[in-house]
Amino acid sequence: MNLYRKLSLEGINKNKSVYIPYILAFSFLVMSFSSLISLATMTGLEKEYGMQTIQYLLEMGTFVLFVFTVQFLYYCDGFLMEKRSEEYGLYGVLGLDKKQILKIVCLDSLIVYAVGLLAGIFASVLFYKLEEQLLLKTIKVSIETGFLPTAFPILVTIAVFTCIELLILLGRAYKIKKLGNLELIKAKRMHKKSSIKIGISALISVGLIGTGYYLALNTKNPLQSLQIFFIATLLVVLGTFVGFGAITEVVIGALKKNKKFYYRPQNFTSISGIVHRIRQNANGLASITIMSCAAIVLLGSAFSIYWSGDKILKGIFPRDIIYSVSHKDYSQQEVKEIKEQIERGLEKGSYKKQDYQKIEYKMKMTEIKGEDILFVDSFNSATTALLVVESENKNLKPDEVVAYSKKDTPDTLNISGKKYKVVEKKKQYENEKALSNMTILGGLVLEVGDLDSFDLGDAKLVEFEMFNVDGDPSLAIKDIKSSLSHDIQITGYTDAKAEFMTIFGALMFVGTFLGFVFIVGTALIIYYKQLQEGYESKENFNIMRRVGMTENEIKKSIKSQVWMVFLLPPAVALVHMIVAFFLINDLFLIIGMTNTMDKATSFGIVFVMYLIIYFTVYKITSKAYYKIISEK
Repeated sequence: MNLYRKLSLEGINKNKSVYIPYILAFSFLVMSFSSLISLATMTGLEKEYGMQTIQYLLEMGTFVLFVFTVQFLYYCDGFLMEKRSEEYGLYGVLGLDKKQILKIVCLDSLIVYAVGLLAGIFASVLFYKLEEQLLLKTIKVSIETGFLPTAFPILVTIAVFTCIELLILLGRAYKIKKLGNLELIKAKRMHKKSSIKIGISALISVGLIGTGYYLALNTKNPLQSLQIFFIATLLVVLGTFVGFGAITEVVIGALKKNKKFYYRPQNFTSISGIVHRIRQNANGLASITIMSCAAIVLLGSAFSIYWSGDKILKGIFPRDIIYSVSHKDYSQQEVKEIKEQIERGLEKGSYKKQDYQKIEYKMKMTEIKGEDILFVDSFNSATTALLVVESENKNLKPDEVVAYSKKDTPDTLNISGKKYKVVEKKKQYENEKALSNMTILGGLVLEVGDLDSFDLGDAKLVEFEMFNVDGDPSLAIKDIKSSLSHDIQITGYTDAKAEFMTIFGALMFVGTFLGFVFIVGTALIIYYKQLQEGYESKENFNIMRRVGMTENEIKKSIKSQVWMVFLLPPAVALVHMIVAFFLINDLFLIIGMTNTMDKATSFGIVFVMYLIIYFTVYKITSKAYYKIISEK
């Protein structure tokens, strides 16, 4: 056993340039996973607004992190195995049987697992209070909590990472059993071959990504966007992994057909080298692309929501107290009683109304096809919320309307078999966000001369009222609710702010947390790719020297190849992000974020920050690359 332990420790020490980053990444993932579970199960927040939503968001974040961890550790282990396979093969040549080699492999895994797990658990306990306070500050909640996490998240983390490590170990054991000693020795130099032909692989990839893009760009209902987002994301991720290398090879293959361009010495070596590098590293580059895109989308979404939180609330809740009463649910007499009860509630605290505004409207879920406005029964099949209000302009004729819409409105509209002439077009109705469902569907508001006589199918009159009070709005709402005998929703800016900002804060925290994890993962994969490129370039240096190329030509050619390879992931991630933005933009309508420019600015800033981080990491890790190719 001492021999196995000695060989294992020597192997790890010899390859510490790859093992140390792997152990650090392993411990970082353990810490992150344990921290999210600790925060999701934190006691003391049960009575706070939106706690169930916060716990759900943290649990979802934990699941996303779990999926990422499995894929990430599996990829990194493949690189470690590639580095150690030659040693394992040599052990076999020197007389060790497969069972003895497997003992060394198990010891390698056990040492790395134990060090990474213990370091991660220790870090999660050490930084628990800091992370807890960051969460509480972000969601704007102040409560007393424990200094240390409970044992539950630690035990769950140990169980999960033990299972992951066992699965990875089984994969290693299978490879050792399957390959002969010479195959293990040559494994590092064996070229990876795809089981699918390049053309077919490229077509499948284009089909998957194209379908994902089509779904993202052609979803009309924001509520459908929520369901389609996950389907589109899965298709694009699969398409990126299936055909990252294939599509690139097809594009570069087209360049090869340009003989004047391709057969120049510098272009010939560069293009041939790029094809080879991409073919060998397609999965790694696809992983960098997907993680980059995930980090950008998560951080862009988180910052958009958090920075726009107060603006969203003021749009949806423009006054301290807001309520609406539908004549579909209540009779004229009941509506009168409700208003009287609200007045009595205000009298309890001697509150006076300020900035009072009343809007009477009719609303119908519709689908607009050209000039025809069609009524629909299902909310999911609706594309537009048509809202009709009475105009202050008494000169409007019965067949004339004023239209408010951010989209182009036809000059004539057909509603319930009648034609209406649009005499004026405006972009936005003053209080459209505050009115039911207007934000979600991005509606069409029509001002008409006489609301009572306007035919909108079975739509009934809704009375919407809002006002400020000269005292505490929360206490005023409590007094009103205590006076009501009917179950109607009374809300307002101050009352909703605590709950909404708590949820926005939780989204910000989880999005930033996962975004940071993806960035760290991206950095480690870039580091490993630099090592791979370095070992491969070192061999290519010798080949190029033998065919007569100068040192300067060789360095220039290889540098341009490596640069092009590492430039592909952010370029593809940018395209994915732009398409994803259209779907995310619709999703944000559900929570009242209608300003596309604000969202685009947030995503743009995050992408620029990502590029700075990406190329900084590239520059730092390239030192490892140049160190390898400089070795004689």
